[in-house]
Amino acid sequence: MLRARLSIVSRSSAQLTLPRRHRYAELMRLATAALPVLLFLSLAMASPAAIAADLLTSVPVDDYRLYDLVVTQKFLTSETRLVLIDRLTLIRLHPEQEGVHHIQTLGRQDLFDGRLSADLIADFTSKNEHPSRLEARFDFGVPYRLIAGQEDERQETSLLLLPVSSPSGVQESDGGPALTIHLGFSRPGFNTEGDQALVYAQYERLEGEGAGFLSWLKRAHGQWTVFDTEVLWAVRPVLPEEP
Repeated sequence: MLRARLSIVSRSSAQLTLPRRHRYAELMRLATAALPVLLFLSLAMASPAAIAADLLTSVPVDDYRLYDLVVTQKFLTSETRLVLIDRLTLIRLHPEQEGVHHIQTLGRQDLFDGRLSADLIADFTSKNEHPSRLEARFDFGVPYRLIAGQEDERQETSLLLLPVSSPSGVQESDGGPALTIHLGFSRPGFNTEGDQALVYAQYERLEGEGAGFLSWLKRAHGQWTVFDTEVLWAVRPVLPEEP
């Protein structure tokens, strides 16, 4: 009699458990089937610029001290209130240049009177064949915002949004002239010893003014300094003639 009861209980448990397993398997099948759809929808909702930036290599953290030095010495003024920075690094030495820059291009320009070493130029060229992703690691003492393109720039300057990154201790605008500049950077290139670097930077202002600078930096006793700078191009707005 006991064996019969146990047999009945075992059969009943199996009958109760089997539908639960089927339900779990069905849920897992549906979840697996829905995953590609959800992934597609998430990519469709994201902007192409954001997707492209996320797939690129990030600029190394140590490179930002060179950016900060160049920005501080070359671009900031007492009137600067906001700096817009291209999120992706530049691969051209001029906005209208076709293709990427290369060793032959730098050599033909005879930059810095031919004093640049071949390994420095080669590393600069290699690292700037493709764009890299900049992050909010700048620390040059003025609020800044990373932007993805011209649309972002127009939005920033028209809506006067608060910057996403404001270094500690920086005071907001006190009512003075609000100067906004737009900067773009290359990846820094280094010589074999690691005590020289090249950084290309270009800036634009709302008035139409702009220029591109190639800075040659040197390190001595652990400190980087801007040793020399070449102006590669410059544009000034054409003022209307007085009647």
